[in-house]
Amino acid sequence: MKPFNLKSALNCTILAMSCMASTQIFAADAAPKAQAEASAPKTKQQLIQRLLELWHVEAVGVTMLREPVDNALRQARAALQARTTPEKRDEALKDIEKYCQELLEKLMPKVLEKSKSLAQTTVAPLLSEKFTEEELRQVIAILESPALAKFEKMRPEMQKALGIKLGEDQGKEIKPQMEELQQRIGKRMREAIES
Repeated sequence: MKPFNLKSALNCTILAMSCMASTQIFAADAAPKAQAEASAPKTKQQLIQRLLELWHVEAVGVTMLREPVDNALRQARAALQARTTPEKRDEALKDIEKYCQELLEKLMPKVLEKSKSLAQTTVAPLLSEKFTEEELRQVIAILESPALAKFEKMRPEMQKALGIKLGEDQGKEIKPQMEELQQRIGKRMREAIES
């Protein structure tokens, strides 16, 4: 396992942001589609805007930003776990978590704003082109459905219940193998570090 490198982790974050910026280039290709959307019936445009609000399309940008930051934090935890004392590890992790949070707070507003903006030039034209007004109404009805809201509210409880049962059922078989894997990884890391 490679040692954690904060600079590499931040480079990953910058790369993810560059990927998001590159979508602007592709958005220029969507200009003809945006013009087609402009000529779409007003009710269809309103349906598309409602669908985008319900869907929270900006979550794509949030995920693209959080993923490399979370990955950097996981790598730091793993590397420090194996290489430092608990006191030094906890102190370093506190600082690293602070760095990650500062970066997220700095970049998140712009990512959210840009995600919403780019959705208008990328996703909205696709919805206009591929969906009829009736289909848009149906999708919106599903997303606004009290049954879906209830299902989403219950999702954590259902996942927890499944996780508990899965742990009870498979835990006895999986736990020893996971412990063996951790020991093998730890041994190999020690060999690599000591040699």
